[in-house]
Amino acid sequence: YFCFVLSERSTLRRSYSLLRREMPVEPLLTRIDVARILGVSIKTLEKWAWERKGPVFVKVGHLARYRPSDVAAYLESNKTRSSR
Repeated sequence: YFCFVLSERSTLRRSYSLLRREMPVEPLLTRIDVARILGVSIKTLEKWAWERKGPVFVKVGHLARYRPSDVAAYLESNKTRSSR
């Protein structure tokens, strides 16, 4: 049993190490963070998520989290030159 646990841990460690090399992990932002960045309310972000608008998010359990790169991409895609 003890040997099995050790080999399982080392396999998990190798898998995690490989994952980090393959997919650099960005810190995730909360809805509160993104609402402050975009200058909108949390309710607006929730509504946008329901309507499939706004920045892309990932679900972590039952929580919505945002990658900084996705928020930046959303801002970039909504750039405009004039308000006419």
